[in-house]
Amino acid sequence: MKKVLGLVLLLLTIFLVSCKKDSPNPTLTFEDTNITIKVNQEFMLTPVITNGEKGAKVVYEIVDPTVLSYQDGKFLGLKVGTTKINAQIENIEETKVEINVTVEAKAVT
Repeated sequence: MKKVLGLVLLLLTIFLVSCKKDSPNPTLTFEDTNITIKVNQEFMLTPVITNGEKGAKVVYEIVDPTVLSYQDGKFLGLKVGTTKINAQIENIEETKVEINVTVEAKAVT
């Protein structure tokens, strides 16, 4: 009888664990994914992480670092051109977002 009761409890435990809802996958979004700035103009991105771990870190990769740089949370237009910023929650490739950046010449005054 004890073996049957143990087996029933084991099966019930396995059933309850397998019925547990998976937490939704984290997502990363930005207000704007097409940005136009001038040479020497700075901007910051504000990532919105949904269903992610508290304190999750966003990492950025600039496709053409001759056009745009990143330091201390700020992007800076270096020269006229276009590039992309690839952003993702650290170590979660599925959250990758592409941000298109166009850097234009300063207005001549």
